[in-house]
Amino acid sequence: MTGNHQFAGPDRAAPMPTLVFDDVQRAVSYYRDDLGFDTELARGDAAEAFVRMGGATIRLRQAQAGEFSGGKSAPCDDDVADAVVLVDRPYQLFRHLEDHGGNPLDVTEPELAEFFKISDYAGNVLAIGPTSGMVPAVRRLLRPKAVETLQINRQNRRNAREEAPHLRSFQAFYDNLPEKRNICYMFFTGDLLHWVAKAASYVPDDVNLVVIGSALPEYEQEWLRDELRRPFHHVGLRIDDNTAWEFLLATNEYNFTWLDIDCLVINDQLFDEMTVMAPDTSVNAVWWMDSGFGFAVASTYFMTVNTMAERALRTAGIAVSPNMYSRRPFNRQVAGRRCYSDVLTGRQRRRLLKILPPDESGQPSFAGEGMTLYDTMVVHQLMARTAGFSAHPVRRLARRSAGGAGSSFEEISDEIIHIGGVSYAGALSEFSDFYHAPLTRLRYLLAHYVALLGAAGRLPARYAERHDLVVRELARHGLTPAAALDAARQHLTQERGLSDSAARAVIGPQPVSRSRADGASANPST
Repeated sequence: MTGNHQFAGPDRAAPMPTLVFDDVQRAVSYYRDDLGFDTELARGDAAEAFVRMGGATIRLRQAQAGEFSGGKSAPCDDDVADAVVLVDRPYQLFRHLEDHGGNPLDVTEPELAEFFKISDYAGNVLAIGPTSGMVPAVRRLLRPKAVETLQINRQNRRNAREEAPHLRSFQAFYDNLPEKRNICYMFFTGDLLHWVAKAASYVPDDVNLVVIGSALPEYEQEWLRDELRRPFHHVGLRIDDNTAWEFLLATNEYNFTWLDIDCLVINDQLFDEMTVMAPDTSVNAVWWMDSGFGFAVASTYFMTVNTMAERALRTAGIAVSPNMYSRRPFNRQVAGRRCYSDVLTGRQRRRLLKILPPDESGQPSFAGEGMTLYDTMVVHQLMARTAGFSAHPVRRLARRSAGGAGSSFEEISDEIIHIGGVSYAGALSEFSDFYHAPLTRLRYLLAHYVALLGAAGRLPARYAERHDLVVRELARHGLTPAAALDAARQHLTQERGLSDSAARAVIGPQPVSRSRADGASANPST
């Protein structure tokens, strides 16, 4: 085993991988409780600890004064490994770490004898590869990929059985809705009511908004039923957006729209434009990614689906899921469950090769520069394209990295903005494990403050506590509440190009609801 860390200094020559943290006890808790490592030894002065798994031992060391603070100084998606760990069965260790919340940096999984990389909550990159020698090689061969495939297929069947009663419950909810045409859905999980309230405040009362929550605590369910005044359905099982999309495609009789909870529609006329659907269009959307092959692929941030296209695919026997697709299945990391991406069937590959060129392995190329998977609803769009359905840009905003900077920022406009990643980039969560650059984390802290501003007082008590915690964290960065709002305004206008009026519309507290016309209808909930 070898290891290094860009902040480690003398530890570069250490006999075992060494990672440096600003709070080593917090790191121990994460590696032990979240990733499942054994704690082999922890010194009494709490300055270092050793964690062990699969024959590999990693040293965790407390940062020295001034060494670094607040995580790595760059996002975790770089190519530099902070520690290299050699084990007999790297593939099995990959599966274990991925299942327990580690972030795989290469979504397509490695072959048995290859290295792969995974990052921890602080952005440290572990490169895990095979030990040399005949015995380890034989051990790897004793558990071939076919065994893993059988296990994943069995888990997928178990997931389908587990989700079936929740799909039936959603179907009953849908059947009882007083108006089923042009529904606009928002889906979310727990601790995100401030974003639900923020996004919903931009939706006029005459828009048929329906909200779906998954595995919410009872106090959040009560607030949604009592305060939001929109149809609300609760899915008791923890699901992610991929499963929510499956529910929607399985139940909706008419065209429907998906709206992310961190998508703020400043120009409410967009809701009307999204519902205008040509018969030969599979989806309307606002954000797009160039496939690189002469057409664009829509993002789900704000997307309307033509259910006639969905029915046409079924009639033609073209089976396709809204789920993410990848070369090999990877864990989507739904909390408390094992839910995997889909893999293209032979028939799906043959159809996609009609519109996508083959890569070096003969597989359909990924649609989009740098993409290593087909994201949610992408394969669905592509299969619809093979059946003669196009996709329509209501606006042409570029989909980029939600946590990017400069030219890689998600494109926004005075009409609509998308923040991205708020459900897994909580700047205050103990093990926030998605964006690690300090400036990016500060931007998310500002975003949470803006979302909480004016809403915390009418949300459950937990959100008032979160507001106060955000204010204290901002103070730690030297920002008063007024300075934080000014920083958010400067980011929107100077870095993102919004007008002053649009920035005010984003930052200012919004009413619970607003009307374009009279006649709001009754709102059932389950």
